[in-house]
Order: sequence, then structure tokens, then C-alpha cells
Amino acid sequence: MLRKIFPKSELFIVDFSSQLYLDNFLISAISAIIAIRIYLASTGYPQIGSDSIHIAHMLWGGFLMMITVIGLLAFINKHIKVWGSIIGGIGFGIFIDELGKFITHDNNYFFQPTFAFIYVLFLLIYFSFRKLFELIERDDKEFVMNALEILKEAVFYDLDENEKNKLKKYLQHSDQGHPLVKQMKELISNIEANPVNTTRLMNRLKLKLNRAYTNIIKSKHFVKFLFALLIFGSLVNVYLVILNLLPLRLGMWEIGLILSVTVATIFVVLGIVRAAEGKSKDSYKSLRTATMTSVLFVQFFAFYFHQLNALIPLVTSFIAYLGIQSLIEEKFTKAKTK
Repeated sequence: MLRKIFPKSELFIVDFSSQLYLDNFLISAISAIIAIRIYLASTGYPQIGSDSIHIAHMLWGGFLMMITVIGLLAFINKHIKVWGSIIGGIGFGIFIDELGKFITHDNNYFFQPTFAFIYVLFLLIYFSFRKLFELIERDDKEFVMNALEILKEAVFYDLDENEKNKLKKYLQHSDQGHPLVKQMKELISNIEANPVNTTRLMNRLKLKLNRAYTNIIKSKHFVKFLFALLIFGSLVNVYLVILNLLPLRLGMWEIGLILSVTVATIFVVLGIVRAAEGKSKDSYKSLRTATMTSVLFVQFFAFYFHQLNALIPLVTSFIAYLGIQSLIEEKFTKAKTK
């Protein structure tokens, strides 16, 4: 474990809700970049300023990130973290959109590899963050502190059943000899939890999405849909190769696209063959490798060649990956725990 190499520091206490904040941050940042590019393209790339002054939108991004930092420093409730992750993500997206200007000698906003570099940056943030918290062993005191965070929210907001169950779970994993643990157990035993408020839009939406997700995964047509999606994605990737080789130019970007598409296509074919042989688990693993190859490598080169147009095959690849991962967890991981 990571803590055996680097001793646990009191400076870095893991917030167990951090994954939600990261997702908010990345979704907001990506949405901001897309919105800015569409707006600028549709309005003819207007400039704020005068003949001698140009106020780049990077500054607005910095302003939003500053607002986020001030908000996180000034307030202690969970809602400010949620809004901070969204506003900070928007600010970061506005900021990083101008990357091309700062990595080229001529301050070229339209530098072709910019989208590919931004894509890699987001991938690094996403996967490194997730992997980091998989490696770090959760400390007994961290469970106590996260339990206190939930209890703290009950001062202004009612404690609902889901929050109370999560609170009990955290306390079970805490150091039972810690004086606060005993006190909190006694305290929550006297607190009446309210039913989850289904009148709130977000709660209703979460409930409906969870039900829809469960129904889709268990549907007998779901596997067929995934195979169709993967075959479609492979055809799109092959089309990308043909389209970008029409000038008969073979540089680093073209070679990278050819190799990554070839590897992804091989694993899709391998997955189909293994499925035909009745090897479901091996088939899903091959298809998962194919989608990861597409997400990590094919899309990197696709963003270089096609900029924002590469978002469509990226979304397709992500949907396929999430679907395959869900199937593996539903059919094989859960079966082991029963």
C-alpha cells in the first residue's frame, strides 16, 4: 500500500465524497470548453477590449477559479464543495481552452494538437485521481472525520436514512476505542432519520437513473446493443484511418492512428470470436481492452485530426466501456461474493 512507502500525513485527510467532486469538476470543465468553442465559432471569434488591449477568456477562467478557492476557504458546508467543484471546473475549462496560445511561439489559439493535449490532461487527472485513492489505505481516523462531516450537515439539514446508514458504516470501520466514536454512536441512536426527500428534483432524478441503470443492465438485449455499438465504433475508427490517409502522408500522427485503431479492432474481433465460443468472461475482457485502447489512444489522435468532432466517437467508446464494466461486475464480480 502507498502508506507503507509514504507515512500517512495529517495534512492529507481523504474526503470519501471526493469522487463526486472530481466528476463535477471534469464534466464542468469539458462542458465549458465545448460551449466556448461553439460560441466563438458561431459569433466569428469576437474580442473583448480595444485596439491595444485584449482581455483573453483565460482571465475569466482564472477569476472563476479564484472565486472557488475563496468560497472553499470561507465556508465549511458540503454544498459549497459541490458548487465549488462545478464553478472551479468551468473556470479551469475556460482557462485551459487557451492552451494553444501558451505552447506556441506565435500564440496560436488554433494550434492543431491543442485538443489532443487537453484530452490527455483530462485523462491524466481522471485516472491518476482514481488510482491514487485506490492505493491509499483508508485510516481509522479518516472514517471518524468523514462521519463527523455527515453529522455536521445535520445541523442545518435533516439527516435522512441514506446519510444515517452511511454514518453507521463509517463508524463501524472507525477505531472503536476512539472517544468520539462511542459518543457519535450514542448520539445517532437518539436521532430520528427522515425518509429520503423524493420531492427534490435531484433525488428523484438519482432514483430514476438508478432504476433505469439496473433495468438496462439486466435486459437480455443489452449485450446485443453493446456488440452493435462496438462494431459501429470499429467501423468509425477504420473510416478515420482511411479519411486521414487520403493525402497519402505518413507522419507520426498518422502512424499512431493506424496502430491504435489496429489494436482496438483486433481486440473487438477477438471479443466477438470468444463470445461465439461461449467464453463470455474472456469476451468481455477483450472488449473492455478494445474500448480502453480506443479511449486512451485512438481518441487522442482523433482529437488531433478532427478537434471537437471527435467527441461523438469518444462518447460512444465511454458508453461501451461503462457497459462492459457493468456487465463484468454484474455477472462475475458479484457472483463471487454470493
